[in-house]
Amino acid sequence: MNITLNNLDEDYRNLLNDVIKFSTILGVFNVLLFLNNPGKNKLLNTNYLKFLIFLILGLMTYWLVIINIIEIN
Repeated sequence: MNITLNNLDEDYRNLLNDVIKFSTILGVFNVLLFLNNPGKNKLLNTNYLKFLIFLILGLMTYWLVIINIIEIN
């Protein structure tokens, strides 16, 4: 499946790419922790979901605010 988002600004495409990338990494990490020790680790527990939400908010802050304030050449 190929999704093209040519009409989006480059900053929004980068934001979306980072959100998908980091969500995938955290999802795989959570599944592997659960498979490693299901008695101790839970799949999609509240701590994981909070961490995922905070990470997405941090990425959004970076791409929508910080990158526009600080110019890195």
